[in-house]
Amino acid sequence: MSSSTSACLASFDAHGTTTGFAAVQLIAPLPSLSSPRADPIPEIYILALSVSRASRRKGLGATLLRQATAGLVRAASSGNRKKVKLSLHVEVGNEDALAFYRKLGLDIAGTRPRFYRRLRNGGGASDAYEVSGIVEWVS
Repeated sequence: MSSSTSACLASFDAHGTTTGFAAVQLIAPLPSLSSPRADPIPEIYILALSVSRASRRKGLGATLLRQATAGLVRAASSGNRKKVKLSLHVEVGNEDALAFYRKLGLDIAGTRPRFYRRLRNGGGASDAYEVSGIVEWVS
């Protein structure tokens, strides 16, 4: 499922079980606001990226992210641009996610206190890292 400003992609194993999904949204430049002379690096926010434990460390997360962002990059820029600025939030303490994003070239840019709110188990909240960076996808 995709539009010119958002995309959602899922993967399944041979038995039809979901192995991963990605949801992304174009933040800037929006296609309708882009200047014909400017070709800035598109910025895409990762709304969600999840890979089942059994499917991790096999390249699926990076593949889902690359495929989910590809159409948005084309919609936001002219030519064959492959660079994109990715940004997202990662719960403090989620070292596996941080290692994955660092491997892609992203890094912690800041911290958001109480970003994740708990709806069960007594409520409460946890902090999130603001993670971002420029990625150049290789075909």
